[in-house]
Amino acid sequence: MKMHKPAFSGEKGKEHEAAVRLVCTLGLAAAASVLYLLTMPGAAGGEAGVARWQFMGKAWGVSGPPGYPLYILLNHLFSLLPFGSLAWRVNFLSAVFAVLSVILVQRILAGLLHSEALACGGAALLAVSRLFWAFAVLAGPGSMNAFFVCLVIYFLFRWLDAPGGNGYFYAACIAYALSLGGQLSMLTMLPAIIFLALKKDAGVFLRGRTLAVLLLCLALAAALYGLLFVFSSMPSAYLERHIGSLGDLWAFFGAADFWRHMLAGGGIGVPLTAYVNLFSLQFTVLGFVLIAAGIFLFASQYRLRTWFLLLYLVVDLFVVLRHCNYDTILQTYVFVPSYIVLPSYIVLTLVMGFAIGVFRVSVRAGGGVRAAGSAVCMLVVAAIAADLLFANVDAIKGIRQGAAVSSALADDIIDALPPGGVILGSEYGDTSLFLYKMLGEERDSAKRWRVLENTQWKRKLAEAKVRGLDLDPANKAAAYDVSEVARLVDGEEIDWGPLTLRDEYRGRHEVFFSHPDKVIMDMAGFVSEPVDLKGGDGRSIMTIRVYRVVNPSARKPAVEIIETYDRGLGLLRRGEVEDALKVFESLLEYNPTFAEAEFQIGMCYRGMGNYDEARKRWKQVLEWVPGYPPALDALGTLPLPKGHAVAETGSYSVE
Repeated sequence: MKMHKPAFSGEKGKEHEAAVRLVCTLGLAAAASVLYLLTMPGAAGGEAGVARWQFMGKAWGVSGPPGYPLYILLNHLFSLLPFGSLAWRVNFLSAVFAVLSVILVQRILAGLLHSEALACGGAALLAVSRLFWAFAVLAGPGSMNAFFVCLVIYFLFRWLDAPGGNGYFYAACIAYALSLGGQLSMLTMLPAIIFLALKKDAGVFLRGRTLAVLLLCLALAAALYGLLFVFSSMPSAYLERHIGSLGDLWAFFGAADFWRHMLAGGGIGVPLTAYVNLFSLQFTVLGFVLIAAGIFLFASQYRLRTWFLLLYLVVDLFVVLRHCNYDTILQTYVFVPSYIVLPSYIVLTLVMGFAIGVFRVSVRAGGGVRAAGSAVCMLVVAAIAADLLFANVDAIKGIRQGAAVSSALADDIIDALPPGGVILGSEYGDTSLFLYKMLGEERDSAKRWRVLENTQWKRKLAEAKVRGLDLDPANKAAAYDVSEVARLVDGEEIDWGPLTLRDEYRGRHEVFFSHPDKVIMDMAGFVSEPVDLKGGDGRSIMTIRVYRVVNPSARKPAVEIIETYDRGLGLLRRGEVEDALKVFESLLEYNPTFAEAEFQIGMCYRGMGNYDEARKRWKQVLEWVPGYPPALDALGTLPLPKGHAVAETGSYSVE
C-alpha cells in the first residue's frame, strides 16, 4: 500500500491546502483551549501535591529531584500574569503546553495521513483522554513534558521528509536538550533518536556542524541545571534541597538517589497488567484494536518511523514499569505518579490516530471514493472522541470542585487559628495547600504560620521494619517519629526542611493537626483538645475537626506510653482482661481523651461480658475521633441491645 496525496495543482491548489491547514489547526487549538479553560480549577489544589507546583515558581523554589529548572522558570513567569489567581495562572501554563501538544500531534498525523481533518480527529483522541486532560488543567511539569515529546518527534519526522540538510535534526536536538530541564525521564528517548539518526544518515554525527550543535545542547542542558544554583542563592522561602556546589547537584539527581528512582524495582508482570488496565480506562478496548491496526499500517507505510516509535515505547515502558517497585515488606506494588506514563500514551495515541485513516489509506480509487472513506473515518473518530469527552468531563469537573472546597477549607483553618502556630500536615495534599496559602498567596494571616511537611515527621511502617523495629499493627504511633514535634512544642528553635522556624513567635508555638492524627499524637504523649471549624465554597458546607496540642509540660515520653500500651495489649491477648483494663485506665489518668486507650478499655469490657460498658466506651471514642474505623467495626461485634432490632455492623477482632 502507498499513501495517496490529495491532488492539488498550481498556486490555487497550494493556497487551498494552506487555508485548510490553517482552519483545521486554529479550529483544533480553539476547541482544546475552550475545553481546558472551562474545566480548569481556579483555586489551589485539585489533586495531591498540585498546590505545591502552584507556588513553587513564585517562590523560586527548588523541588525534589530532578529540580525541573526550566519548568520552575516558566512557572515563575506565568505567576506574574496580571489576571486570575496564582493557582489559575500556573494551571494556565499547563493548558498552554497541552494545547501546543495537541496541535503538534495534529501536525505529525497530517504529515503521515495527508489529511488535515483526519489528523484533527487523531489529535482529539489525545485532547479528551482522561490522563492528558487532567495534566492540561492542573499545575505540574507533566504537560510541558508532553509538549517536548511531541516537538522532538515532529522535528525528527520532518527531517525524514526533508529533501536535504539537517536543519530539522538540529532543531530536534535543541528541543531535546531543553526537554531535559523538565523531565529527565526524556533520557528514555535518546536510544530511539540515535537509532533514527544513524539509519537516516550514518555519518551525521561525524560532521562538524553536528558536533557543534551537540556541544551547544550539552551547554544548554548544563545551563538549565545551573539555574538550581541561582534559585538556591535567592532569598527563597521554599527549598526542598539547597544546591550550593557541584557536589550538592550530583547528590541531588546524578548519583544514587536519582538513578534508584529511575531504575528501581523488580519484575514487570504485575505493573504491565496495571499499565494495560490504565490504558483501557483511557481509551476503552477499542483503543487496543486501533493500536494493532495502526502498527500494521505504520509499518507498511513508514517502516523507519515505526521502528523509532516502537524502540522509544519499549525503552520508556521498561523504565516506567521498573518504577513499580515490589516491596517485599508490605508485599505490595508501589506505583509511580501517572505523569511518568504520559510519553508512552502520546506514542500510542499517534499510532491510534494513524489507524483512523485505515479506510482512506487502503483505498486506491479516485478522489470521490477516498473522500467517502475519509468521511467514514471521521464519523468513527467523532464517535470515539465524543464518548471519551462525556465519559471524562464529570471526573475533570470533580477535580475543579474539589479544589474549590479544599482551598476554602484551608482558608477557614488559617483564619480561625491564632497566629504563630504550626500546622502539621496530615497528608501530602493538605501540606501542599497550607504551604500555598503561606508562600503563594502571602495572606497576612498565613504569613504568621509555619507548615511542617508530613513526610518529615511521619515514618512509614515499612521503613520502621527495615530499621528492625518489631511493631504491632494496631500500634500506629510506633511508625512515626515525633521527636521533632516534641522539640517544637517545647519552644525550641529547629531547622526542619525547607522552612526554618525562626520568628518572633518562637517559644510560643501552638501545634494543630487534623483528626486522623489524634491517635498518633495521643500515643506520642501529647494531650490535645478539638477545635471545630466550618468550611465550604458557598455551595457545600462540611464540618472538620482540628486538634490543638495542650499541656506540653505534662507530656509523657512517647516510649513510656507505647510500652505501656503494648503491655496492655499483651495482657489482653493472653486473656488477662482485668490486668489489661488497669493498664489502659492508667493511660486515661494521664490523658482523659486518649482514644486508643479508651478503645482497648472497651475491648476489655467486651472480654468480660459487659457489653453495655463496651458499647459506651466505643461510642465515646467516636465522639473524640469521628468515624474511627476500629470503633465502628467493634460495635458490630456486640450482641443486639435489648429492645433493639438493628445494631452497628463491623468485623473487628483483637486477634
